[in-house]
Amino acid sequence: MVGSPPHGNISSQQRLEFLIDQSALSIDPKTKESRPVTDVVIFTGTPTHADKLRLVFDKRVLFISNGAGHNPVVVSKDGNLLKAVEAVITLQFYNQGQDCAAPNAILVHKNIFSGFLDLLRKNLKEVKVGHYADKSCRIGPISDYNDLVRIQDLLTENRNWLDFSTPGIIRTREAIVEPTIICKPLKEGGNFNEIFAPIIFVQEYEDDESLKNYFEAPQYAKNAMYITLYGRSKYVKHLIDRAINGKILHNKPSLIHNTHLHAPGIERGTQPYGGNGLGASSLSINGKTISMPTLPQRDIYEQVAKPILNYLNKNPYIIKTKKTHRYIIQKRDVEKLLRLRSFKSDEQDNTNKFDEFKNTQYLDINSLKTYKGHYLKIGKILMYY
Repeated sequence: MVGSPPHGNISSQQRLEFLIDQSALSIDPKTKESRPVTDVVIFTGTPTHADKLRLVFDKRVLFISNGAGHNPVVVSKDGNLLKAVEAVITLQFYNQGQDCAAPNAILVHKNIFSGFLDLLRKNLKEVKVGHYADKSCRIGPISDYNDLVRIQDLLTENRNWLDFSTPGIIRTREAIVEPTIICKPLKEGGNFNEIFAPIIFVQEYEDDESLKNYFEAPQYAKNAMYITLYGRSKYVKHLIDRAINGKILHNKPSLIHNTHLHAPGIERGTQPYGGNGLGASSLSINGKTISMPTLPQRDIYEQVAKPILNYLNKNPYIIKTKKTHRYIIQKRDVEKLLRLRSFKSDEQDNTNKFDEFKNTQYLDINSLKTYKGHYLKIGKILMYY
């Protein structure tokens, strides 16, 4: 059954109501054929939320996800400090740090580390903090008051690494986090946690080769996205098209050299955006998820429109066929689906948040191929609880 070309709707519905309507199936009562009422979902948010929402929609729906990347800034020993510090402040304080593309770590060569920090401290003194009613304020209230708890935990966990110039102040009543510098040597462990606050995680590295402690750490691959490099680095240059643990994490467009992602002309809506890490960006359709930079107009054409056009070209009589009966709309139990979690995701996240559902299992029967026997062997990837 072939439907009309994809189109978009703007809705004022509440989230759950919207998901129930848009995840439904349209069923032909005569042929029993079905198709999703939604052709494409474009999601921006955390990878965890993307995993949940992906379960809500039929596997024939193209699910385009843009999540979060590590996006480290590397400042080598010959990097331009003025431009590097300017870039760091722009990237880290965009939307008071609440940006999925903000860097999780600023990796600075030991030879210029002191000079970089001095310049960064000087620039932070000029950053105005307060409510956005004052248009001169660069740092304002955090969007979600409840997120202050997570931010406080982050500061507490790294209290030994807080820079003397920024003690890590949270104005709880105003929901304002004052700009804070955390100085933790890379040899003590890289930061791979999304900060989502005006906190700059500066990490001193010993030499070019020691950058592998960040880029080849097991926590890096899932959220590999962009690298911003100021100066020269053979190690970073050789990351391009190089496989690490069997996967290429960076290609040429993912390396931004001596400029930054928010600089004019760098990020363009006509070019793919994202990374090769699964948590950074991906496409999912027909039960397969591919980690890759996304470009909605390209992806919708290639994955949705083109197959329809190809089918119609091969079957021109379909266009003239008129349906004289109404389709049945079958809605899904979205509330239940939002509580499900695959074994695969659970192994990745190593969490027990869903223990209350551990004694109830569900089988994704849409993933099963026709089989005439009495027994089926079910893999964990098809089981949810």
